[in-house]
Amino acid sequence: ANGALGSNWTDATGVGDAPTIDTNTVVASQAANNDYAYAYWNATTPGNNHYAELTITAGTGVREIGPAARIQTGSHSGYCYISSGTATELVRTNAGTDTVLGSGSNSVNDTLRIEIQGTTITPKINGSTADIGAKTDSTFSSGRYGVAGWASGTDARGDNWTGAEFSSTEQEGFKWRFDNGSETTAK
Repeated sequence: ANGALGSNWTDATGVGDAPTIDTNTVVASQAANNDYAYAYWNATTPGNNHYAELTITAGTGVREIGPAARIQTGSHSGYCYISSGTATELVRTNAGTDTVLGSGSNSVNDTLRIEIQGTTITPKINGSTADIGAKTDSTFSSGRYGVAGWASGTDARGDNWTGAEFSSTEQEGFKWRFDNGSETTAK
């Protein structure tokens, strides 16, 4: 199905710029090409230490899509780790102002993951710390997990999103497939 992400997702900016579904994958959809747009999973409120991941299924180098963490509700703010299919960026958006914390490379079919524990943000590709390395930032101490996109278009695509929190004994969260809208609880 094409269109909005679904009832368990909220546009963090509230202006309709959140990523959407196109041909059963998540894509960037904001009208302006100069900002990052966030959507967060609203079915649960994660703890402060959590992660989100997304498999990049297509990309041609212009538009970007990826997982996001500590998204601020009602504010155009959060952290994202996005990919164009060949390049990645770890970005902090604070009230619409973007700061690139690091950049690197990846390939289509890589799974990107952003982990936040305390003030440490760790981007990962396929389970290993990415070439950007871990970064420290204390701008946001809590928030939601979700997805982010940059520039409107369908050339960067993702699927199989997962969001979960870290706890002392286990990781709990949700997995969402954009191709069929299925939700599963992951432990």
